[in-house]
Amino acid sequence: MEFLEINGFERRDFVFAPGEFSLRGGIVDLFSFAHEFPFRIELDGDIIESIRTFDVNDQLSLKEIAHFSLLPNIQDQRDEETTISITDYFDPKTLVVSFDLSFQIEELGKAWEKALQIHQEAVDFGREVVPKHPKHIWNTPKGLMTALQPFTQIHNSGARPTGKIEIIEFLKGKASVIAGLCIIRIDANSSIVTFKCFI
Repeated sequence: MEFLEINGFERRDFVFAPGEFSLRGGIVDLFSFAHEFPFRIELDGDIIESIRTFDVNDQLSLKEIAHFSLLPNIQDQRDEETTISITDYFDPKTLVVSFDLSFQIEELGKAWEKALQIHQEAVDFGREVVPKHPKHIWNTPKGLMTALQPFTQIHNSGARPTGKIEIIEFLKGKASVIAGLCIIRIDANSSIVTFKCFI
């Protein structure tokens, strides 16, 4: 249990939010920062008998699992640390290749909203460990799109893009369809040397 406390977990009577754990006899309830549902670990001495996910509302088991990853509170960083967008490290000549970017942006939006909800609940309930506001650790979907604008981009998607961009369409019967394995060679300066697809 010392490991959990060192890594930002708080002991509670019942687990309701990420970063909390409880210990009742041979049962450890643990809500990892990396998962949607908490885990109930049943012990027989030092041996794990079972691991199940459970619902925080009714505390009933949902599904038995074999293992899970336990992440420390990576959001609870010191104030002097700063967050830098990954695009700040890109060479200006970088070619960004994305696969179904609209879906990825949608998923980022969902994750951002979930992180905001967890942060707000921690503030509202006066918890000792309050995760940072997502704006301090993640880019917003709109912010990511803005950060990608200076770079040349290739989007692989079934959806038709919008905005002032050049669209190259690959249609059956008129040209080859790009599929399969694509290889991009990058030189020491992170600029594209070759871009080749094997159908």
